[in-house]
Amino acid sequence: MPFILICATLGDRLAELKRLINSLENQDYNEWKLIIVHQGTRNRELLEQMSKSQRIEYINSSKKGLSLARNLALKLLERRHIDSDCIIGYPDDDCYFSKNTLSIVAEFLKKYNSFVFQYGEQIDSEKSIEIKPLPKILISNSPSIGIYHRYNKNLYFDELFGLGSKFPSCEDSDFVHQLSKRSTVAFTNNQLIYHEQCDGREHFKIEVGLNAVYGMGAFLAKMIIYEKQYHYLIFIITFIVKQIGGIILGTHKGRLFHLKSIQRLFKGFKEYLMEKKKNDIR
Repeated sequence: MPFILICATLGDRLAELKRLINSLENQDYNEWKLIIVHQGTRNRELLEQMSKSQRIEYINSSKKGLSLARNLALKLLERRHIDSDCIIGYPDDDCYFSKNTLSIVAEFLKKYNSFVFQYGEQIDSEKSIEIKPLPKILISNSPSIGIYHRYNKNLYFDELFGLGSKFPSCEDSDFVHQLSKRSTVAFTNNQLIYHEQCDGREHFKIEVGLNAVYGMGAFLAKMIIYEKQYHYLIFIITFIVKQIGGIILGTHKGRLFHLKSIQRLFKGFKEYLMEKKKNDIR
């Protein structure tokens, strides 16, 4: 049975982390280990105590960023020269699993090298799961908490993307694109990884949405200009048409959101190109 390495980034949400660990301990699949990358300021002694377990490894990072934290875990695995059959996943600290999640992951990865659970219907162990190749356009199909893949040396997250980075979204879509260049990526609409709902306050959800669009604009710039993935032009056109529809038909508040969404998309696109140019000069 392949070994499954779970790489979780932690701020200071200890209760949620304990729930994640509890769901791992209740798995019907025993070949797993949890790597915690801690970017918070509290609970360090308790985490160090937890890491005395053979099941848990702890890394402390003074630098912030979701992609940076995941890369710290991946670089640790590279130094350990782990076997290429090992499977790696990236749940958030506030995720938790069905009791059979890891056994299903291991079964899927007998056939595929990479796999993505999308947000979708919650299922139990008695229900069959439909799997299919991941579509070319990856933006809405690749939540990072659902990504599982066999270990690939020198495969990392782009640290310009993800929470805590310059562009606070689409690290998942970019990472799956990199995986897709190495092998076929499969996905399912079934959900075996559960995630906390975001803050329900309307102004918070609006800002989260606009930040996601800003990161999406940067991702599109990378795909179209640097990766030559021109089919993403269709996504931009479709996105703009939908926003224009919202501006025409929506309420005052809705019209403002759709207008800002178009502005944020192009701002992210432009600023990614500027950031790359600045890095190239360095």
